[in-house]
Amino acid sequence: MRTLVTAEGIARDVADFPRFRRAMGVQYCRGEFVLNGFVRFMANQCGEQPVALDEAVRRWLSRVAGRKAVTVSQEFGVVRQLCLYRRRNHPSGYVPEHALAPVKESPFLPYIFSQKE
Repeated sequence: MRTLVTAEGIARDVADFPRFRRAMGVQYCRGEFVLNGFVRFMANQCGEQPVALDEAVRRWLSRVAGRKAVTVSQEFGVVRQLCLYRRRNHPSGYVPEHALAPVKESPFLPYIFSQKE
């Protein structure tokens, strides 16, 4: 069963979630910024129509082509935390799997010096 949500419903959860995190002693400035961007995206893309949350998350993560995997996975983590929070009130709610996040690859290639160098 797919979890259908509206931008207004997600906005209510986004308003409550940072308060919950701050009550646990976590500063949540960047996370709140990311979640507000997710709400704006849903409002622009879906309006007040209910949309499947899994589809909305996938579209939001792929909204800008060419972003680095580490950036996308950080935003994915914040949205996943929100979905876990929503599951407190909606036990059958959608929570994205870790496999949905892109694989982080480091462009660093170590150079091994030879004996002469």
